[in-house]
Amino acid sequence: MARKRRTPSKPSSEPATTAQTQDNGTTNTTGRKMMALSAEQISAIYAKRRTKGLYTQFLAELLEGGENGVDVKETWPQLKDKKATTIKQGFENAKEKKDAPEGSETVDVIVDGEDVFLINSAMVRELVGAES
Repeated sequence: MARKRRTPSKPSSEPATTAQTQDNGTTNTTGRKMMALSAEQISAIYAKRRTKGLYTQFLAELLEGGENGVDVKETWPQLKDKKATTIKQGFENAKEKKDAPEGSETVDVIVDGEDVFLINSAMVRELVGAES
């Protein structure tokens, strides 16, 4: 048996639109109100997020930047909510990869409580040698 199409019981007096303007001025095609994320929610999302090659990229930034050492959580905010052991393991794994940046074998990953530091030991030796 063939199905009958439903017809509206009464015509709408408002014209049909595909977009509606929200209170904050943004347009939403579905008519749903968008909920903004707080800074804490965004930070939590980044803390749980896994991005391939992120630690290798950060190692390269350290080596190209010419710094002798950095506080990881202050330098790269996307890592601030990660556990220190997770960060250490990420950098140690990045140092061992075949596409690791040149000179990454000289970078020491040091954990002090929940703080993580990257120290470019080659630069530190040069500084100490220059001071002697």
